[in-house]
Amino acid sequence: MGGPVLPSEGVDIMMRIIHVPLASNPLSLNGRQHWRVKAKHTKQWREFAAVSSRGIQQFGTCDVTLTWFVTTTRRRDEDNLYPLLKALCDGLVDSGVTADDTPDLMGKACRIEPAPAGTRTAYMELKITTR
Repeated sequence: MGGPVLPSEGVDIMMRIIHVPLASNPLSLNGRQHWRVKAKHTKQWREFAAVSSRGIQQFGTCDVTLTWFVTTTRRRDEDNLYPLLKALCDGLVDSGVTADDTPDLMGKACRIEPAPAGTRTAYMELKITTR
């Protein structure tokens, strides 16, 4: 008890990483954008995820993590990434990576981590892993 959870024998763990070309979050909960501007950004990033994930076979159930690699030590709140994560996950559903983004089919998480040494610009990655 308490040890790592390992996949069943014969189950392949698949993972895909999509580079999200953003240095900052356009859909922050603190953004206070006009609804039309927010809707435009939401549509743009949903379509980005749908196009970027074409060709990825259907995962069935998966976990999706949006990681923002930052280059400064300023404090940030991971919760502010969730509107962007939601738009990206909807795009994954649109492209057929999974049937829906409900919790039984897709786990979601956001992380903020320091960028690798020497990185000049912050960036984001969307990691999709089978359960």
